[in-house]
Amino acid sequence: MARARLTRVTHLYTLLVGGTVVRGGGQPDATAIAWALDTILAVGLDTEVDAVSRGDSHRFDLGGAFVVAPGSGGPGSGATGGTGATGGTGATGGTGATGGTGAPPVLETGGPADLLVLDADPRDLRHGTPAAPPPRVIAVVTGGRVTAGRLPGDDGTTAHDEHDEPGGGQRSVKRPQPAS
Repeated sequence: MARARLTRVTHLYTLLVGGTVVRGGGQPDATAIAWALDTILAVGLDTEVDAVSRGDSHRFDLGGAFVVAPGSGGPGSGATGGTGATGGTGATGGTGATGGTGAPPVLETGGPADLLVLDADPRDLRHGTPAAPPPRVIAVVTGGRVTAGRLPGDDGTTAHDEHDEPGGGQRSVKRPQPAS
């Protein structure tokens, strides 16, 4: 009987739950998303996404925030208009992390872990409903790494170890807090 070979996992999974994940591409919204390194592992209900966790995942509660793919919508060229967290012409940017032209980017299993976390639904503006101010970018994730802002629920005690370097996976650890 052949034995399975164990390999050391060099990255944590990151799970965002308790929000609205706007998948795009005509797919129904989800409530959670998970990724490892730069690839989306799961998009679905909180329970479905929690099921991919190995127990050492970094889990964040979105608290009702919205997750969208960069360049996926909003009025003009970005979900927030003006100059967003990533610079250029808006938070989602004209070229964004997905670049190029063609069909709008979607958030799907196996796709790139490039996403924006917004404080409001960007589709409200597109449909002409009165929503002011426009959605604010809470965090930008590019290639599986938070490149601007902070994920909801991250209290600032999250540090990144050597696995967060180029060629390694993302691994977040909690810094020890001084005794009060």
